[in-house]
Amino acid sequence: MPARTPKEVEDLFPEAMNARDIDAMLALYEPDTVFVPEPGQAPVQGEQALREHLRTFTDAQPELSTEVRHVVQAGDIALSWIPWSMKRTKADGTQETISGRAVNVVRRQPDGTWRTLIDNPFFEEYWETPTES
Repeated sequence: MPARTPKEVEDLFPEAMNARDIDAMLALYEPDTVFVPEPGQAPVQGEQALREHLRTFTDAQPELSTEVRHVVQAGDIALSWIPWSMKRTKADGTQETISGRAVNVVRRQPDGTWRTLIDNPFFEEYWETPTES
């Protein structure tokens, strides 16, 4: 199901993640989306790389919860702030819960739907981590 508003992109994503539906997740991203993983990991870009990265989440049997806190739209671009938490199963079979605050950029497509251009689920950690010059 395509997103008709910037907020709907963020509402549909956890549904697709929890259903472990990678195709539904990818449908919410532009083909050249940049996904910013945890600090210390290289950004993921392009549909195939993103598919492989999302599979690491779905393989962990996630239960993702989000709350779209704020969306600011300027024409065909919107910026979203989303606190989230996710229960998942680690490789050793134990459960863990991780959480963060995402800042995402979504863009209106020519057909009027909205898709993610930049997905930064660990924004808060990057804010706390200084970058090298």
